[in-house]
Parts: sequence; structure tokens; C-alpha cells
Amino acid sequence: MATGAALTYRYEFQWQSTAAPYILAGHSLDIPFFFNNLSAPYVREYTGPNPPQEIADFEHNAFASFAASADPGWPPYSADSSVMNIDREPRVSCGIEFDA
Repeated sequence: MATGAALTYRYEFQWQSTAAPYILAGHSLDIPFFFNNLSAPYVREYTGPNPPQEIADFEHNAFASFAASADPGWPPYSADSSVMNIDREPRVSCGIEFDA
């Protein structure tokens, strides 16, 4: 790594909303999980009922850790394109996985 270069961390939010069939894991769905505010007004209109708190705990803690230590708790991006897939069972994979 070059002097002064920063590590890059990738994630793909993959949990799918139950609010409507077209939302799925749509753009910005991760925001209430990121800020751990699943009970905020209007969130359930986007997530559907009972969004999983364990995902909010995982994502919020990962980004708080990243803000404090520059490490979210998963491997940085590398030649094998490692990415954290955030869902009920977070896992690291090589590249973004798509459901068929």
C-alpha cells in the first residue's frame, strides 16, 4: 500500500423490505438500520412491519466502529473484491451476490 493510502471497505445491504414487492433492498433502505432508528416515524412504511433489530445492531455498530477506529470489522477491499453482504446473516463474499 502506498504511503498515505486509506483502506476501502465495501458493503451491500441485502435485506429485503416487506412493505411492498417493488422496494426489495432498494436505495436508502439501509439508512434506518445505519442510524439504528427503526422506530422513527414513517420507517415501517418503507421497511414493513418488524424490521430486524439484529441487522440495525450489526450495521450501526460496524459504522460506529469504523468512525472510531477506521475498521468496521470486516476485511478491506482487495484484489478478490471482498464485500460485506448485510442481511440477517452478514457474510463476506468475493463480489456482490445477487439472488436469482
